[in-house]
Amino acid sequence: MKDLKVILFLFILIGVITSCQRDIDIEYGSFESKLVVNSTFNPDSVFTIHLSKTGSLGSDKHNIESVNYANVFISTDDPLDSVRTMYHSENGQYIAYNYYPEENKTYFLEAHADGFPSVYASNAIPDKVDITLYDTTTVYHTQGQALQFDLTIDNDNNNTSDFLIYDIVNTNRSVKGNNPFSVEGWLEAQWLSSTSSDTDRVNDSDNLQTKIFQVHNGQSSGSLSSSFITYEDFDKSTNGDTTSVQNGKVMLRIMSVSEDLYNYSKSIEYYKLNDNVNSNQTTPLEIFSNVEGGYGIFGGYSQTLFEL
Repeated sequence: MKDLKVILFLFILIGVITSCQRDIDIEYGSFESKLVVNSTFNPDSVFTIHLSKTGSLGSDKHNIESVNYANVFISTDDPLDSVRTMYHSENGQYIAYNYYPEENKTYFLEAHADGFPSVYASNAIPDKVDITLYDTTTVYHTQGQALQFDLTIDNDNNNTSDFLIYDIVNTNRSVKGNNPFSVEGWLEAQWLSSTSSDTDRVNDSDNLQTKIFQVHNGQSSGSLSSSFITYEDFDKSTNGDTTSVQNGKVMLRIMSVSEDLYNYSKSIEYYKLNDNVNSNQTTPLEIFSNVEGGYGIFGGYSQTLFEL
């Protein structure tokens, strides 16, 4: 009799549990897709802009979707300049043919596409800074040898701040055409470590970065010194195979960037160093944006190259 009561209790318990189960459909709510702008410009190249769109969390599409039918315009703060129309080339890339941006001129972007809010942004190309590479030495560490660069940046006393970014490039990847702020450029970048106390650390837990970030306060007197190390062997890739570097030139690139582009590049570096990890256990990583009505970057820079 006792066994019969136990069996009866189990049947009742199973019935209660199964009767409480039901399928729940997750509702993501309304979603408004927005335009994403990707444009970093300098005097060496014509104006180019890439347009894509944001996707919802519930979408099964994970690739970046280009927007190929937008009306895109560039104008300046000079009343004598005409508004330039940018023409679609391919895969969301828009070009202002034969139109090269200039230093110290503010540019305004606007883009309109059916089904999206219009986007607006503005930025300028800062002057090149006066930089002297006064020493390059070989140093040794636990994994072998490396190159150390010692630089001075002269103060122009114009009461403005210079936002500087340093990295290493190979001329076999077109220096003029290569976007130093692209994901592809990051994946092939050299690892650097700053030996200066006045550079910005992107990640407190790791001293290695693909770019060195530094703000030169124009109100300070004298020159600013900077020193950093690259740990990569220029003749080898990460898998040990000889690379095409032997047929090109390895160069130190020093970029004077706008404040917006500086903040954007730092956020990208931080995002990559943290392996794109976003979960309910971590704070989502936000990428800096200066685009009104959408997302992305519209930023200017000038660059100085030193052959190594």
